[in-house]
Amino acid sequence: QREDYNNPIEKGKLFKAEWLKYEDIPNEMIFDGAIAHWDLSYTRNGDFKACAILGLKNGKIYLLDVFCRQCDLPEAMEWHFAKLREYNKKGLSILSFYDASVAQAAVFLPSWLAAAEREKYASVPLPNHTSTDKHLRIEATLTDVFFNKLIVVDKKLKDTNDWDKASEQILSFEKGTKAHDDFPDTLENAVRLGRTYFGYSTSQD
Repeated sequence: QREDYNNPIEKGKLFKAEWLKYEDIPNEMIFDGAIAHWDLSYTRNGDFKACAILGLKNGKIYLLDVFCRQCDLPEAMEWHFAKLREYNKKGLSILSFYDASVAQAAVFLPSWLAAAEREKYASVPLPNHTSTDKHLRIEATLTDVFFNKLIVVDKKLKDTNDWDKASEQILSFEKGTKAHDDFPDTLENAVRLGRTYFGYSTSQD
């Protein structure tokens, strides 16, 4: 509706605009862990290349950085290594993954290795394969974190082109949608992996 008919959807079908919570996230915040997940497309003008970088603390999820663009692969990979360097200087080490469903690992791994060598930065994302239904995953995971206010978006992302595209994809998402869903997909993966590696709450149990 938004893209093909110039008919903006004010109310999200599944995810509501009022569920998106923004906060100033202090630079000195110490996270339990940080995670990045990439969903890469094969072509420049096809799907979006999307990445979500999350910090997790006491069961709460902080969306720190977003990449959501129709662009060439090198642009996405340069952004990845620049962000890893930036966070590393702040003392934050990011565990990163990329979607390796179908034949994507064979296609993208050589590109990641070449980019790491070019950037002289050894942190190559790990392949992550998910076999469950994409739309069911996104609906179950993201409804939980958005509705229960477990996820916070860094206020500095507001009014950036990447977040404009990313939030548009979140609000237009529903099962069977023809709209792009690359960012909701990568965000769901990042949230699920982040919870797996860095826990759900402050409870030691």
